[in-house]
Amino acid sequence: MFFLDLFRREKRSKQVEFDDGLLVAILGGKNSVTKAEALEIPSVQSCVNIIANCVSTLPIKLYEEINGEVKEITDDNRLRLLNKDTGDTVNGTQLKRLWVADYLLGKGAYTYISRDGAGNINGLYYVDEAAVSVISSPEPIFKTYTINVNGKIYYPHEFIKICRKADGKGKGKSVIEENGMIMAVAYNLMKLENGLVKKGGNKKGYLESETQLSKDEIERLKSGLSQLYSNSADVSDNVVVLNKGVKFHESSATSVEMQLNESKINNSSEICKLFGVPEQVMLGNDSNSEKLFLKNCITPMLNIIEAALDSDLLLESEKATKYFAFDDKELTRGSIQERYNAYAVALQNNFMQIDEIREREDLKPLGFNFIKLGLNDVMLDPKTKVMYTPNTNAFANLGNGAFDSLGDFGEEGAADRAAEVRFNSCHDPKSGEFARKEKQGLTSSGKSVRMSKKEKALVTSQINTYYYNRYSGITKGTYYSGKYGKKYTFSINGYDDYVITEIEKIKE
Repeated sequence: MFFLDLFRREKRSKQVEFDDGLLVAILGGKNSVTKAEALEIPSVQSCVNIIANCVSTLPIKLYEEINGEVKEITDDNRLRLLNKDTGDTVNGTQLKRLWVADYLLGKGAYTYISRDGAGNINGLYYVDEAAVSVISSPEPIFKTYTINVNGKIYYPHEFIKICRKADGKGKGKSVIEENGMIMAVAYNLMKLENGLVKKGGNKKGYLESETQLSKDEIERLKSGLSQLYSNSADVSDNVVVLNKGVKFHESSATSVEMQLNESKINNSSEICKLFGVPEQVMLGNDSNSEKLFLKNCITPMLNIIEAALDSDLLLESEKATKYFAFDDKELTRGSIQERYNAYAVALQNNFMQIDEIREREDLKPLGFNFIKLGLNDVMLDPKTKVMYTPNTNAFANLGNGAFDSLGDFGEEGAADRAAEVRFNSCHDPKSGEFARKEKQGLTSSGKSVRMSKKEKALVTSQINTYYYNRYSGITKGTYYSGKYGKKYTFSINGYDDYVITEIEKIKE
């Protein structure tokens, strides 16, 4: 009897009465959820949709880097398969959405790569991750695996594999697998709420009878109460008639019923954190949250997809120079004020041109290829190497070590003609002495080349402006002044010490 009583006491000690409706719902519900059940949770569905919308609208581009120069490739058939017609019953946009859902909620996203007899890719076929099983070897270093689809064995190179937190064995870990408890709590809480709605909002309670009821009377009361709590559309089902001596006593609401909305909000917030989606992004009223969303959620996922495409779609001979990349400029464009402020900085620092900015804004180019240099009033055409100074209306051509004149201004070496004229005309080129009286452009032939003081000062100042950056280290150069319509050919002795060997009037 002692052992029997001990067993009974032990059995009674394990019997616990639960008053919390949530705990009852969890114990009576599920400890884990499937992918389809998880998508019934509003916060899960919302997070997956937001991420899928961002990723699916971005076009995938192919680039090639040769000698440090990156060139976009536009005529590759793989781009058409990824962005437009996949060859399957889903298009490129739908394929990317399926990738996101399987990546987040399944073991990974799998797409079969169809090739023709020459090995060229001619189709991308989506495969539901539920139909895929992966068989991996136990080897921890040199890992190998095969992919099984409906009993047929495939090799890894036949699929595009996009897996979350993959460990090299062909599959990843979903958000559901890693966080099954919070998913189950949210799902069962939703079921609890559904049960309360089914009761029509009627309070829980119990019946008290002054007299003992027969079995038939008890069954009729139970049936009436069941109809009352069934939330039936029939008006007659919403009324229960109690016999004399039978009273209904209302029971107090459970803690879960009183805090149902609070629990839903907390669960929704926690689920958003699991997906890396700030709650403010769903409301669309916080630009800082959107930046964090792009940085912490979208960008890492894009990098994982790009790495998978490089690994599975590129040939071994292409992997050293070519790579796939999403064109994410639409995501990072920001507001019009933010964009224009950024463009102003780009123009000011000369790493973008006006037509490049207009192209980003989908505007027609102006054909204006100049960029600003130096004093905010010197402009350079990087293609023709022509420099223009608007305030003096002067053009110059950047040569190898010297400024060459434009177009028909003559050949370099024509400086050997004509007599010498000093900008500092008081300087004797033979003795090196400075005369007290200024000589007005006297040449070796005795002819006078006249230059006004204003002209000398302007031309000398302009040549001095370019001396250290352009003329230093050379022996001769040419300079064209648009203001006077003349080309000056000169030899250089040093800073502010030039010998004009030719002055030529340019015909308009």
